[in-house]
Amino acid sequence: MKKLTDIFNINSFCSENDVIAVVFKKSTVQLLNEYFEIDYEKDLGENLQDIFIDDNFIWTNTAMDGKAVIISNGSITVENFYLTTIKNYFFYISQDGKDKKINESGEVMWEIPDGLFFYKFLCNELCYKKNINELILLDDLNGEKLWNFILLDGKYNWESNGPYPTKYTGEINNIIGAFNNTLWAVLNSGILIGIDVKSGKIEYELIFPNKSDEDFTNSRNVFLYGLHTKLDELRGTLFGLFFHYYWEIDLAHPLDTYVYYDIEETCKQHEIAYNNLKYHCHLGDEVVFAQQEFAQDPSYVGIFNRNTKEITWTSRELGEDGVFKGVKKIDFSDNRLYVFDRANTLHIFER
Repeated sequence: MKKLTDIFNINSFCSENDVIAVVFKKSTVQLLNEYFEIDYEKDLGENLQDIFIDDNFIWTNTAMDGKAVIISNGSITVENFYLTTIKNYFFYISQDGKDKKINESGEVMWEIPDGLFFYKFLCNELCYKKNINELILLDDLNGEKLWNFILLDGKYNWESNGPYPTKYTGEINNIIGAFNNTLWAVLNSGILIGIDVKSGKIEYELIFPNKSDEDFTNSRNVFLYGLHTKLDELRGTLFGLFFHYYWEIDLAHPLDTYVYYDIEETCKQHEIAYNNLKYHCHLGDEVVFAQQEFAQDPSYVGIFNRNTKEITWTSRELGEDGVFKGVKKIDFSDNRLYVFDRANTLHIFER
């Protein structure tokens, strides 16, 4: 890795195809090309939320009144709706108490009375979390409800460990994604559930790893780290990297391939404080990770190899250029690593 540049005093960023979009001082949008030259800049005069790039649209929402700000082909429009996402040139919006799918002309494809706060696109479907114990699957073409899944009352309640155990009601935490007609979601206990996409019925329940150095059945009730599980569609696996643990599940045989690895030793070898190893994005065989520290503490990023189960590089090798004041977000795009720290500085490196 080599340092390319720093961008100071920003509030949000995203990158794609050699375009970097940033929000300065909460109200100014600036687009930079691959040489970090300004291609576009505009002060909208009001605070903006996080910025995104989808289908060549750059977009965000205003913080106060929830209006969408959309940049396309060098022009900017402010729409009287809250924009949730853009996919295949359709806009998913919230307006007048309903969530809608509209085309570029504003024609409504479908609408629902619920909010799309937690959702995942499948092939031709859209799954969203209606509430803490219910998922709904829609036909994304016409908005028709295909099924709803409801957690059985009391079945997934759980209790934390420690000197003062606390009882919790089982809830759906997040939708991970779908693979081979199975939709995967994670509960607030870290339990992973696989739901048949066609029927809406549970196929799999993965409570804790079944291959590890630790007997989870005796030491704890659940594997809470499962909350940080991601889907790798190319490999056909679920995996996670959190604290000093790495785990992986082969989705061809999920019931007997939930494998857990303790990576404490490789963290120590590279002087990584694994208790704050959190943010990451994956690139095939590698996971780019970052430490989440407070701004006054030094933080580092690194690369973890999923095949060898070892850290192969950390930003310590860059000297002062590789020390950050806490990490808010990392991204890797077009062979460039982006590290956004708690001092509101975007550090850009090239591999």
